[in-house]
Amino acid sequence: MFKDFAELHRDRIVKDVIAMVQIPSYFQNPTAQYPYGEPVGKALELAAKMAAEMGFRAKNNGYCTEILYGGKEQKSPEKVYIASHLDVVPAGDGWSRDPWKASIRDGKIYGRGVLDDKGPAIAVLYALKALKCLGIEPKAEIRLILGGDEERGMEDLKRYVNENGLPDFGLTPDSSFPIVFAEAGVIFADFSFPEIRESGSVLLEELSGGRAYNCVADLCRSRLKTDPALTGEIKKILSQSDAEFSITGNTVFIQTVGISAHGSTPQAGKNAIFSMIRLLNRILEKTGSKNNYLEFAARYLVDDFCGEKLGIFSTDDIIGDMTMNLGMADYNRGQIPKLSIDLRLPIQADEKQIYNQLSATAQKENAAFTIEKADKSTYMPKEDPRLQKLAEIYQKITGKTAAFLSCRGATYAKAFDSRGVAFGPIDENDPSQGGGLHGADEYISIEALLNLTAIYAEAIYRLFC
Repeated sequence: MFKDFAELHRDRIVKDVIAMVQIPSYFQNPTAQYPYGEPVGKALELAAKMAAEMGFRAKNNGYCTEILYGGKEQKSPEKVYIASHLDVVPAGDGWSRDPWKASIRDGKIYGRGVLDDKGPAIAVLYALKALKCLGIEPKAEIRLILGGDEERGMEDLKRYVNENGLPDFGLTPDSSFPIVFAEAGVIFADFSFPEIRESGSVLLEELSGGRAYNCVADLCRSRLKTDPALTGEIKKILSQSDAEFSITGNTVFIQTVGISAHGSTPQAGKNAIFSMIRLLNRILEKTGSKNNYLEFAARYLVDDFCGEKLGIFSTDDIIGDMTMNLGMADYNRGQIPKLSIDLRLPIQADEKQIYNQLSATAQKENAAFTIEKADKSTYMPKEDPRLQKLAEIYQKITGKTAAFLSCRGATYAKAFDSRGVAFGPIDENDPSQGGGLHGADEYISIEALLNLTAIYAEAIYRLFC
């Protein structure tokens, strides 16, 4: 019955997804009224408006929108959090269509956020509407929480949990189907260089690459100052590379292009910072110049996806090998340069030992190591009856066997303290359902959205009604 409902509301679901995607809701210019910036605030306001028009209790709290359904007839209803997010990463480069217009082609919606996570948020809202229209009210209090800060660190949901308590059970449609029962620990951290040690006739003036810890950098730019006598040698080196460059007097401008991917799977992309660091170090080596920032990056970070060069590699039987992404590089004279990394840790990793090793390496190299964000791993036994019920529901709707997955991605399930799991929105092994996460031409198929709506409606009905 829920698949029929989703199909009946196909056009409305698509229309609401398009309306949400047209808001460029990445973090920018925060204010007292809009702590994550006005565009994120406008997305939260639109979600509250949509839910209220459907007849739900909805409230925009400024940092998230809370939509409530069920639990009215119970004295102490079970609390169920379904958490999605309306903030997105910046669009980046390489799009073949406008990322903020949500265009449709071949049954797929393209635009920043359609897959991560605006499309799924709208789909779950329509799952609640399906129950309401059919006169089915859950015994549990279902709280659909649409956040505004997932991409930067999930402070929104952490705040919500701090103010409202942990759920009895939680779900988030922000990873993959079938069921993600374990998530790696996550560390966002910076190596900074208070003192730059350099010598020679080629000096690095500026370097900028990447846009977030958890994105593989698809673009990197740098600017060098050099002795004019060396420009011929530098031009020769650059001509043998794939980099774009120009030389004006004693100034050299260089740009490298990569392929973006999510920071939890760095090997799936091509890191433009890697290309730039290799190239700059080659130029410095050939011209007898040195720079400790570039040397550190090459020695410990470039071409390493799992922390082996830093001596922090770990693995287990649940998550597998840890991963490392060099997400951002920032160097500008007059400011303290940084190299920013994203680490995804196995369940059994020793976080304290990793921190100590990274701090010791930084100290040895006259750098500093600081943690921007640290989230512990989360794990829920696959034998849990609720997870087994989710497996049955997934198989009923899709006809596919529901495997239990682990992932290196960080989702709102982190805030559930091992009381919930990531569930959906798509099977990532099937590119017909969606793709382009954190990259160009992000998309989700309309059929995947309708399936997600039916699956969540069925899950709420079977588990909490």
